[in-house]
Amino acid sequence: MAKHKPNSCTSDPLPFPAPSLAVHVAAFISLTSLVLLDIWVLVQRYAGDHPIELFAR
Repeated sequence: MAKHKPNSCTSDPLPFPAPSLAVHVAAFISLTSLVLLDIWVLVQRYAGDHPIELFAR
C-alpha cells in the first residue's frame, strides 16, 4: 500500500481535479474512432484486401 496522509480521505479525496465533460467526450470520441477503425480493418481483411500493407509501405 502507498503511504497516505493521516486524513487524506476526508480532506483531499482526489489528488487531481475531476475530469470535465469535455475530457469525457474527447475520450469517448477517440475510443469510438479506434474501435471503428479496427472493425473496418477486420472487414477489409475478411473481404480479401490488406489495408495494413497500405500503411506499411
